Amino acid sequence: MSHEFQIPYTQDRGSQAFTAGETVEVSPIHPDIKKSYRIADSILGARKYRLDSEFIHPTSGEYRNSFVRSVAKAIFSVDGSSLGRPKQLTEAILRDQESKIGSTIFGDKKPNERREFFLDQRIANLVSWFFHQEITDAKGSVHKVTLHYEVRPEGVLRISSHPSTPNTLISGQELANFLTAIEVYHDLVVSQMYPNHGRAEDRLAA
Repeated sequence: MSHEFQIPYTQDRGSQAFTAGETVEVSPIHPDIKKSYRIADSILGARKYRLDSEFIHPTSGEYRNSFVRSVAKAIFSVDGSSLGRPKQLTEAILRDQESKIGSTIFGDKKPNERREFFLDQRIANLVSWFFHQEITDAKGSVHKVTLHYEVRPEGVLRISSHPSTPNTLISGQELANFLTAIEVYHDLVVSQMYPNHGRAEDRLAA
């Protein structure tokens, strides 16, 4: 799986230039936003731990394949590079695997539906969550929508691929649903993909 859909984003980051020594009034970060950052930090940390572990401690299968390649080269004078070389684990692969888990959070998918839900931090190094949905109608037309949830100190900005949907800071039930979704995502992903990174409730402790 690859995230080939068009990712909506805004270049307006709410940033403002200040001169040196200027006093800047900063509003306190809401506890819900702090929790969103902790969840993202935990998942990103788990990804890094998994990648570092794969790099430093190859699996027994990799050792076995390396031995087979060495024997093939020594005995048969052939290049054993094609003999079961494992695919290198990358962050993109982990993100795709997480997305498969994330897509299950919102209930059963219909036969004509495709869903993705995942955490990404590649846009301006900001914490961003993406929900993507595709539904194929009876005529074969594919209807797509992508929602980009950008976590900011002042709130969660929802950016939609649908041109008629304005960008807005979510609140109320929508914000509550978002927070529940990312917490469930965290617990499922950590338990299924990163069990050695620590218990989910410990990672989310204040």
